[in-house]
Amino acid sequence: MEINVRTAKQLVDMCRQFADVVEATISEQPKPEVPPSWSPPVGVPIVSEYPDGVAYAPEDYYCATLHDLTGVKNDGYGHSGIDLNLAKHPFGDVDRGQPVFAVADGAVVVVDYSTSYLGCVILRIEWDWKPLQVRADRWIGEKLQSEQVIIETGQPTFWRYWHLENDATLKSMIVGMAVPIGTCVGHLGNYTLGAGGDHLHFDCALDKFGPRWWFTKHPEIRWVDPLEILAHRLGKDAVDVMVWK
Repeated sequence: MEINVRTAKQLVDMCRQFADVVEATISEQPKPEVPPSWSPPVGVPIVSEYPDGVAYAPEDYYCATLHDLTGVKNDGYGHSGIDLNLAKHPFGDVDRGQPVFAVADGAVVVVDYSTSYLGCVILRIEWDWKPLQVRADRWIGEKLQSEQVIIETGQPTFWRYWHLENDATLKSMIVGMAVPIGTCVGHLGNYTLGAGGDHLHFDCALDKFGPRWWFTKHPEIRWVDPLEILAHRLGKDAVDVMVWK
């Protein structure tokens, strides 16, 4: 059958009209409900979507304990890192089971578990941002010694994620394995056995250290305030909302 130009144009118009009808019919169909989801921003250590369906963002967390070897900021309690809690009732207990994420590309150097402190993962992170001047703290002879240092590009830093559940995720962490940024390295465990104090202990050092090391017993370790690092990575405003005022 010979099709002339006019017939061909009519066929094209008919196809277009049919496509319009199909599209209109589809658009009128009820769309399935899509449950709200929220992906953790890159570089945040503890954020998640809790099983009850509520998405918790960084501003929902606060630092229950700050980095301060002298203890002045923590009612006399010296502390090498920060303790992150979810600012929701019941305080402490609702944190249990929350996933914990790698804040940067790194490699596992320590995996540990104890009944007293639960699980621990330490990552070696090669500093891949621009050089950063920070205060490094050491505890020498019952006294704080601080100095300003530059974290150079490519310099190794060591990040500890502590009080994790002894679950399949923790057991999957193997010394030497690469851990890309945003990888779940574990979940918060029942650290206080229901006493309302479950939290993530998160600290950073310029020197390699062991899983249960504490600053008072290891004066050779230079500790850095994790909030300084996170502020450099995420911006000061994003970090300020996590600090308990």
